[in-house]
Parts: sequence; C-alpha cells; structure tokens
Amino acid sequence: MQTQPLILCVDDNKTIISFLVNYLSRNGYQILTAFDGEEGLAKMKEFHPDLTLLDLNMPKMTGFDVAYAAHNDPELINIPIVILSALSQAHNKERHELRNVYDYLTKPVNPAKLLSVIDNTLKESKRLHA
Repeated sequence: MQTQPLILCVDDNKTIISFLVNYLSRNGYQILTAFDGEEGLAKMKEFHPDLTLLDLNMPKMTGFDVAYAAHNDPELINIPIVILSALSQAHNKERHELRNVYDYLTKPVNPAKLLSVIDNTLKESKRLHA
C-alpha cells in the first residue's frame, strides 16, 4: 500500500494555508502547516516531509533563511522545496539557487500548475535520491 506524500506548507497568510490544505488534501496529499519560518524549519526536522511549499516573506525567519538552513543540514537537504512567493522570480533568482529548491511559483499560483510542479518535483526528488 502506497502512502500519500506528506507536504509541509509554510506561509504566514492563513487564507493561503487554508487554500493549500483544502486543495492539496482533495488531490491526494497529506498536509502539515506552519505559519512562520521557525515553525516550518522545526516541522521539517520533526516530520521530514516529502516536499515543502515555502513562502519567502514571513516573520521570525524568512523563507530564504529556512531554505539555507535546510540546504546546510545533512538531514534536511534532500527535502525538496518549492517557493511560493509574491516576489518576482527574476528579482530573487540568485537567492534561491540552492540544491534543495526545485521550483519557484509566483502568487497567486495557478492550481493546476501547482499540482504539476508538486508531481514533477516529487518524481525528480525520488529519482535523484533513490
């Protein structure tokens, strides 16, 4: 029996978290949530999700800080991260060229595109770390 992939959604916007929880759980994923970077990093360490969806502008610890911390932690580096941010990708390209950051989606995110990116990221991560 195959288990549902576990996705950690990290965003300080409760409306976005609510959308992600509802939409992704209806599409076959288990969801964990965190509302700031510190909580997100702690949950990455505790639960080792299959993928993390990460906002960049958050209180306590930015998404960039979370991505760098995970990139530098041997236990977390293989957890793929997909950035979800209102910031333009071109403006922040140099900030997210980390091995664990697989993709970057600009908010508001297209739901079909989100599912496609999640599916492709999970497949690529599995292939690279098998």
